[in-house]
Amino acid sequence: MKVTKHILAYSLLTTSLLSINNAYAIACVAGADNYFCRNEAQEIIDTANDAKNTANAANSTAQSAQNTANAASSAAQNAQNTANAASSAAQSAQNTANAASSAAQNAQNTANAASSAAQNAQASANNAQTTADQAIKDATDKANAAEKNANIYTDVKITDTKNELNANINNSKNEAITTSNNYTDSKITDTKNELNTNITNSKNEAITTSNNYTDSKITDTKNELNTNITNSKNEAITTSNNYTDSKITDTKNELNTNITNSKNEAITTSNNYTDSKITDTKNELNTNITNSKNEAITTSNNYTDSKITDTKNELNTNITNSKNEAITTSNNYTDSKITDTKNELNTNITNSKNEAITTSNNYTDSKITDTKNELNTNITNSKNEAITISNNYTDSKIQQNNAVINQSINNAKNESIKVANTYTDSKYQEGINYTNKMYVQSIHYAQNAADNAEQNANIYTDNRINQLGQQSNQRFEQLNDKIERTAKRLNAAIAGVTAISSIPYVAENSFSYGIGIGNYQNGNALAAGIQYKTAPNTNVRLNVSWDSSSNTALGVGLAGGW
Repeated sequence: MKVTKHILAYSLLTTSLLSINNAYAIACVAGADNYFCRNEAQEIIDTANDAKNTANAANSTAQSAQNTANAASSAAQNAQNTANAASSAAQSAQNTANAASSAAQNAQNTANAASSAAQNAQASANNAQTTADQAIKDATDKANAAEKNANIYTDVKITDTKNELNANINNSKNEAITTSNNYTDSKITDTKNELNTNITNSKNEAITTSNNYTDSKITDTKNELNTNITNSKNEAITTSNNYTDSKITDTKNELNTNITNSKNEAITTSNNYTDSKITDTKNELNTNITNSKNEAITTSNNYTDSKITDTKNELNTNITNSKNEAITTSNNYTDSKITDTKNELNTNITNSKNEAITTSNNYTDSKITDTKNELNTNITNSKNEAITISNNYTDSKIQQNNAVINQSINNAKNESIKVANTYTDSKYQEGINYTNKMYVQSIHYAQNAADNAEQNANIYTDNRINQLGQQSNQRFEQLNDKIERTAKRLNAAIAGVTAISSIPYVAENSFSYGIGIGNYQNGNALAAGIQYKTAPNTNVRLNVSWDSSSNTALGVGLAGGW
């Protein structure tokens, strides 16, 4: 049987379009005499829907990664504020004010980055809508032709399509992960050391405006896509029968499982990568904060180190003296008692050593605990005092520059929104042109692949038919041989019965015997029998025959009368 060219073309078209992160709808309508193709068409429709859902999930994953990066930026900015407050102390207040003015200028760059993410999302949504509409129209036209030409998919083509779909799903997943990771890296690098609280507020306002616009466009696109796909699916279902091929059902379940696993793996990988980058940023910020804090408490640490050194020296001296005293006592006791009992000496030495070690350890632990408590108290007091002085000075300087900074932020925000809108329009047109180009290339690729697949399927089908013909002929020959052997045995058996029935007996004598020969077609037999009259009105007879098929027949009979 030939594989339907148009149906296979659109199946391969679906897998090709998945590699550029677009979802397409596809339909296959089969005639009443091709119900297997209807099952395949429905399977392709479901696969296309699942692929669309995967693309949407990848888009949502990218948006989630952006939100996570924004949260990371906010956390980094808050940590930067704390680090600036701790490190500014007395001399860095003026530097903080100057840095705030410079940061206001950088707000435009941050807003541009946020707008770029929104523009990419908008372009993806618009591309998906345009491509899906075109795919639905083309799939519907081809489905009308497929209604006359649809035939059963061969097993090998189903396996090839499934493998290609899985490969493209993995490619889409990896592309989504790479895009999300790259975006997270750039956002963390751009915002880690540049922003403060006021700049963050400006950036968030710009992102909110862009995201709201993107969300509304994505929602409209999803609704229109769902409507078109539902209509196409219902049209295919109306002209199709129920699923009859269990293998197609297994394939669909496996594909759905692979798609779900790929989506979950993409989300998990993206989240893990974002979390690791946030953790690295936090660690770096914490290191900076710690360095600033250490600068404020250097004097306290130096004093603490000297006290700890004195304490350690004193402890080491006491431990050494205690150890030497314990060893001296133990050695003297050992020398005096060694002649009495070796076992008792070893026991006493062990007890003395343990007692000395225990006493020394207890003393050391208590001194170290006291030293730690005193150091922690001094460190906490020094840190709080340094932070309080630094915060008070910084707050006073920030209040003096709020007016200038806020004006700069508003100007940067308005300019970034204007630039973002202009950039969105240009990128939208570029996305449409790119999608149209890739769609035409995918059509040519799918048609060529379908032609090759049809040729391969025809060759495979012809080979299978020839094999089936040879197997059928062989089976019929074997059956004919069995029938001929059975016929020979049957003819020989009939000849044996004929030979037994042909044996004559002498009725007047008490004992008689006879021999008979029989033939039926190509079967021959020889029979012999004896008869014994046990009473005037009772006979017993025994017969046996041998036929040309090496069969033996034995018969015994009893007759009576009155």
